Amino acid sequence: MRQLYGFIEQNVLTHRVKYVINESYRLIRRVVLTAKERDIITGLTGTTALVYWYLLKKGNNSTGVREIMRKLKFSSPSSATYHLEKLMNLGLIDKNNMGSYYVVKRVEIGLFKAFIIIRGHAIPKQFFYAIATSFYISVFLFFFSHLMNLATAIALLPGIVGCVIFWYETIMLWKRMPSFL
Repeated sequence: MRQLYGFIEQNVLTHRVKYVINESYRLIRRVVLTAKERDIITGLTGTTALVYWYLLKKGNNSTGVREIMRKLKFSSPSSATYHLEKLMNLGLIDKNNMGSYYVVKRVEIGLFKAFIIIRGHAIPKQFFYAIATSFYISVFLFFFSHLMNLATAIALLPGIVGCVIFWYETIMLWKRMPSFL
């Protein structure tokens, strides 16, 4: 009987150790970036990031080298081509048979993560939260303004603070956005 309990305890302990190892491996796998992701993070900076922003703005429309050169005020088409080739090597854009470039992969890193692009317009994600909280506070004040007292104002205060924070973050993101967007 004692051997049976020992065997069961050993099996349970082995199962627990395997579970901990598997969970640790899953966590590490989520944290560790692939080489391609690291290349994208390091390669998508500066002027290359601006070229990618511009292509995202264009949406499904392809863009030529000269258009990018003019819009981003490059001195020559070779400067635009360099950044476009860099983006192609990262696997973010592709080139059609007419020589125009288009986005094939949208990345969610850095400043790109904070925006939603709708029909060529970059909108900070915080904007939607700011609109929603402003709307809820306005509706509350419209319907319950006659019931306002100190307790109601104090209860409303966290919503107002949250609303102000959302608007502040939205404005800061709009200021950080490249000017041509």
